[in-house]
Amino acid sequence: MDKELLLIPKPKKLRWAFAKESGATISKNGFIYTTNEKIAKYLKEKETVFQEYTITKSSKGDEFVHLVVNPYIFPKKEGYRLMIDRNITITAHDDAGLFYGVQTLRQILRQISHFENRLPKLFIEDFPDYENRGIMIDISRDRIPNLEVLKSIIEKLSELK
Repeated sequence: MDKELLLIPKPKKLRWAFAKESGATISKNGFIYTTNEKIAKYLKEKETVFQEYTITKSSKGDEFVHLVVNPYIFPKKEGYRLMIDRNITITAHDDAGLFYGVQTLRQILRQISHFENRLPKLFIEDFPDYENRGIMIDISRDRIPNLEVLKSIIEKLSELK
């Protein structure tokens, strides 16, 4: 059976290969280098595989996850580049792009058992088609969601970038 990587929405550029000798294996502990501590904490909170990782703002070169905002490397607003080789690197134009890159990584992590507990070697570049994205909730028939329901809807939709 061929392995397939399912990502929603489909990235603008996606190159990947799965071979036993390529990609990354996630260890039980390691380092997350970041320029945005809030997003690194979000990744640790949402993905149990990174809960024992230490967040650092000074790169030593041996960090497993790199989360970096650099508008000169990726010029598209809210865009990001995700690379997985021996480690995971997400470079984004801004904090929003970094968040979207983390959401793509989370989609990949959900499929890791499908890939024999190894992350495939890959390169993704993506950015939104529209500057403003939203939904409409119909509350005209006495079904008004409470605040907790609205927050959970926003959380789920943010995973789809």
